[in-house]
Amino acid sequence: FHAGTYLKRYKEMDADMTHVIHIRRHPLDVFVSYVNYKSNKVSGNAIIPYESIDSIAGTDLFDIYFDSFILHGHIERPAFYQLSKDYFSHNDYWISEAKRNSCIHCLKYEDIMIDPIGALSFLPKLLGVDTDKVVNALKTAEDRTPVNGGLVWRKKMGGFSDYLTEAQIN
Repeated sequence: FHAGTYLKRYKEMDADMTHVIHIRRHPLDVFVSYVNYKSNKVSGNAIIPYESIDSIAGTDLFDIYFDSFILHGHIERPAFYQLSKDYFSHNDYWISEAKRNSCIHCLKYEDIMIDPIGALSFLPKLLGVDTDKVVNALKTAEDRTPVNGGLVWRKKMGGFSDYLTEAQIN
């Protein structure tokens, strides 16, 4: 399930929907990442256009977006809102489902960044492969997603502290 749709086929293969891996990220990192994504530098589809996150950091517009995210769990209502709701409800849903269903695996992005092998230690058994295959897949994924300042913006944990004030963080 991604962006409001269920993945049924991938590269001409049927997708086995017996397991779900839900990855959540620190909400403030999600916020700054989304502000970057909405900018003209990446998608260019913000309601009030702006060139980049750096161009609005510390401005009233940035503060409006921040307040919206904190109050509503999103900056502007995304097209898939009816299915996934806001950031907080979405994550609460998957965490509670994972407590009831061992086929749902909830991970933190930060745990994957710190120790990818440890965080994904369940994958070899789940996929029926050796750990080496998972390690190689992680290396391939890393090689294929270089930081580009756009969609793959920074790959940084805690990057929100570069844009938010101490008061906003606390």
